[in-house]
Amino acid sequence: MRKHSLLGMLAISCGIALVPAVTIAQEKFSRTQLQRIVKTDMATCDAINGGAPTKLVEDAPIRKEAIVPLSNRTAIPLERVRKTMHGIWRGEVKGDHGDVHVDYFWIIDTQSNEALIIAQRSGRTTLPAQLSKTQTNPVKLSYLMCAHDGYSPGSNTPQIHEFTKVSDTTDGSMAIVQRATGVKFAKGERTLSGMWRKLIATGYFDKLKYVAYAGGFFKPLKIESIETGNGPPMISLNWESEYRGGGTTKLRYTTGVPMRGSERTQFIGVETGGAGQFMLSSPGNGKLWKVEVVDGGNYDLSFDQVSMGPMQ
Repeated sequence: MRKHSLLGMLAISCGIALVPAVTIAQEKFSRTQLQRIVKTDMATCDAINGGAPTKLVEDAPIRKEAIVPLSNRTAIPLERVRKTMHGIWRGEVKGDHGDVHVDYFWIIDTQSNEALIIAQRSGRTTLPAQLSKTQTNPVKLSYLMCAHDGYSPGSNTPQIHEFTKVSDTTDGSMAIVQRATGVKFAKGERTLSGMWRKLIATGYFDKLKYVAYAGGFFKPLKIESIETGNGPPMISLNWESEYRGGGTTKLRYTTGVPMRGSERTQFIGVETGGAGQFMLSSPGNGKLWKVEVVDGGNYDLSFDQVSMGPMQ
């Protein structure tokens, strides 16, 4: 398995990686315990083999103290998942010898079942100031990558890709993508799929725009409820993906050649009490978020933990 920083690939990726069956403790965890579990923190990696690299994410030991008991799990309705995911998200990268400053955003349209992401070291931030309003408890979607064999962000330093939701609608998406890329869109290209096609048609990802840049398009988004036969149902996410990029990314793109594959995971729902409800994917909790490229490259990535919440 090869690991790369997000600007190498756009590590917005998901997946199903099976983990060994583990007996789930039946006692209830405290609110403090649950809030600690759903929080995506690089310190979590210190508890995995003392922070030492393991061969694969799937080889990391499963810590029973990090497995949410059935009594603390909850069913999250699909319409609530769609509502929470729908909108505009600001991204940032933490770790890798210091925070990586990237013009980074993800637009998710669950009504059209498609999403578009841009990450580039352009020296500016695209999202307008009005989308940065202070929120007391903003929705976050966080991806944790601990050190494993082949991991390359830098000296086995853990890395987090975290997205903060800044808008509950996708209004203004065309202006945002146009501002970030400089590509002009017509009214008929205002959908995410229309903008992605225009970016490809203009060769945006085939020219050396910045020191590093990448984009991804995801369609169709499949969000389903999965019965477990033991406790509340889990939430399954699955989508087809296409990635393009260039510059000094960790993963070397071939000019004009897209990487295509899929991303998938299964979340459990967690009731944390005062902090709200979260969705969690980690060893022993659902199935790991996995990215797999099958065309245009050879790439396989699993995240140690992915957390989303509080749910709206």
